[in-house]
Amino acid sequence: MAFDMDLTRLPEGLTEVALASSDSYQEALPPAPPEPGNYMLRILAAGLQMKTKDGQQVEVLDDEKYAQLKIDAIEIVQPEELQRKLYIFQKFPSKPLKNRKGASKLTDLIRAHDQSLTWTDNTDAFRVLDQTVERGGTFYGYIDWVAKDGPWLSQEIQRLGGMPNIDDKERDRIFSAWICTGKDNFPVDDHGNAIPVWEGPSGEKIEARCQITKVYTTGAAPRLYTS
Repeated sequence: MAFDMDLTRLPEGLTEVALASSDSYQEALPPAPPEPGNYMLRILAAGLQMKTKDGQQVEVLDDEKYAQLKIDAIEIVQPEELQRKLYIFQKFPSKPLKNRKGASKLTDLIRAHDQSLTWTDNTDAFRVLDQTVERGGTFYGYIDWVAKDGPWLSQEIQRLGGMPNIDDKERDRIFSAWICTGKDNFPVDDHGNAIPVWEGPSGEKIEARCQITKVYTTGAAPRLYTS
């Protein structure tokens, strides 16, 4: 099939879009995550964090007993004009926090949905949250940008002989290097605008996505982001 066009009728010498080398082409940037701020959110897709062991999928358990919730997708509910679906792939462990008795990131998430909810044990907490989300429950949270160089982190851990063999100094180095957290820490263009791409320690260019950095458990609605 040939295009129906007469190129002799077009003006010559328009070099603004000429391409001398395929390596010099400026690709379009990926869509930027939402601006950092407070939003009303809804969980769209979540499940237990899994791993492959002996060829089978099994639950990831902290201390061999505390499961992790992995949220794959959320939706911005309010402000209405900013409604959109977001993929976050973020973990909310059920392991108790050291500085807050009886609390975990998972239970904070439950109480952010409804402060009146209770549960009998760790397993019931997952069940309660599942039922709450199934009813269309929402919560308030603060979201910000993040990019992670996961393959590099895994390679570094393996190169250093595994986590048990890594000293504190090296551990701090690799765990601070593998991630870029917060829009303010991303590179900027000539106009001072944040670029939603970060070059990880591996040299790979990694697209920014959003993560939930805080959930509000007090019952009071925070001031929502306004554009």
